Amino acid sequence: MLLQAVAAFNARAYWDCHYLLEPLWLADRNPTRDFFKGLIQVAGGLYHVDRNNRAGAVSLLHKGPAYLRPFAPQCQGLDVAACRIQAAAVLEFVQAVPPALPLPALPDTLRPRL
Repeated sequence: MLLQAVAAFNARAYWDCHYLLEPLWLADRNPTRDFFKGLIQVAGGLYHVDRNNRAGAVSLLHKGPAYLRPFAPQCQGLDVAACRIQAAAVLEFVQAVPPALPLPALPDTLRPRL
């Protein structure tokens, strides 16, 4: 399921990624539970960026990387450190847009990959 979620994330299918990760998060009773929660939140933040939901994007792109912090630099074969850096760059991009303006399309160079 994690591999499918990563593929969905990298294909920019952020809702699908969230949907695939949620059962892993709900079933996990170990510290890795927060790893899945962080990935879900980063995916959710990107989903909100693509839908011009500034408040949702800012909230989740702030929270998700915080949940991922203890799992850096790598967890379950994923480059968590890079994901956190990339999510921070997207958050900075969103916050740089004046609130009165709609969010522009996220440049491909800023799109995180897992």
